[in-house]
Amino acid sequence: MVMELLNYPPSPPSNPTPTDDAKEVDPNITLTWEECNDPEGDRVYYDVYLSEDEEPGENNLVASNLTQPSYNPMLKENTHYLWKVVARDEKGLSRESPTWGFSTIDTVPPTVEIITPKEGYIYVTGEEKKQTLLKKTIILGWVEVKVHVDDNMGLEKVCFYVNKKLRHTCYVYPYSWRWDETVFGRYILKTVAYDQAGNTATDEIKVMVFNIRI
Repeated sequence: MVMELLNYPPSPPSNPTPTDDAKEVDPNITLTWEECNDPEGDRVYYDVYLSEDEEPGENNLVASNLTQPSYNPMLKENTHYLWKVVARDEKGLSRESPTWGFSTIDTVPPTVEIITPKEGYIYVTGEEKKQTLLKKTIILGWVEVKVHVDDNMGLEKVCFYVNKKLRHTCYVYPYSWRWDETVFGRYILKTVAYDQAGNTATDEIKVMVFNIRI
């Protein structure tokens, strides 16, 4: 009489690092997961599948026959990854992890440009009139300060400064501010855009303002 020994697959991979849906992950991170146990004490091997922003399939195998629950990938900045691990015993039975995801840190700054007022134009109570000599920007009365901003991942806010003093913060589109106060003289108008990762971009323009209320 021959007894056939039953064989069972190892436990599924779990407890990943980085955690599922993690944000701002360092591209130099080592992917790890909890060591899998085999009911019969067989050695466990791991296959890792990794892809950019799509469900990892057979074509996304990046490492196979690993004996330790870790893998050092070559990751890019500002990228969303999906990955999974398959654990196999010596007899070929396997268990698969769920698909996990994470995003690497965003180091790409936003762009910002002051589009109103423009360099070298006269503005009278909010209206652009004509070009000036020597590219001087002159504002008579109030002006609507408008900026064009863009970012690859999403903006957090745009701040407006006059001579280094914060005057207004805007969190939603359109990013603009009506500058209407009693001022007279030369000023530096500056905008700073912040994206959701904390990266910044700035733009500024020198203006002459005559806005005297009686």
